[in-house]
Amino acid sequence: MWTTITLLMSGVWKLLKPVFIMIAKEIKEESIELALEIVEELSKSDLSSEQKRLQAFNTIKIELQDSGKELADASINLLVELAVSKLRRNL
Repeated sequence: MWTTITLLMSGVWKLLKPVFIMIAKEIKEESIELALEIVEELSKSDLSSEQKRLQAFNTIKIELQDSGKELADASINLLVELAVSKLRRNL
């Protein structure tokens, strides 16, 4: 808790805030839903965690490109991590 407050009050936040805003604008709700569907489906497979992560990344990237959208690799990785986190909370 204090770490978060300290970060927000420090000069570091001034540097990070534009990055967070850019990522938030880039990631749309539909991209999050897509990531959730893909990660949930992969969670049922026998692949290793790293294989699931790589497969989720590649599938999301291809699906977004097929629909005419593109995200930076870092944003796709963030989508995967958010989906995994949400899936774990719901278990």
